[in-house]
Amino acid sequence: MSSIIQIALAFIAVLVVPGFAMSLAFFPRLNQLEVTERLAISIGLSITILVTLGLLMGYSQSLRSLTGGITAYSLLAALALVTIFFLVVWALRAAGLAVKDRRKVVKPRKGA
Repeated sequence: MSSIIQIALAFIAVLVVPGFAMSLAFFPRLNQLEVTERLAISIGLSITILVTLGLLMGYSQSLRSLTGGITAYSLLAALALVTIFFLVVWALRAAGLAVKDRRKVVKPRKGA
């Protein structure tokens, strides 16, 4: 039973989380996309990120010698770094949006 839970969590960690972080970086407002749209984009972006990392880690001689090739741990570390990068980008963009939105607040007039 616990192996089924581990497999499910691994699929979520690999096929949803990196793409979700990237979709947050592209669309920083949480209400910009519906839940199904963000989930579909997240899965597609995660697969794209995973394939790109695999190609870079397997094809580049310098990365292959640095990471030891494509292993579970090196791929997980690369996915974690990419996810953290996109979460930092999202946090910076969301902070900028919050400041911009605060400046555009229209106060109601007195007596209206």
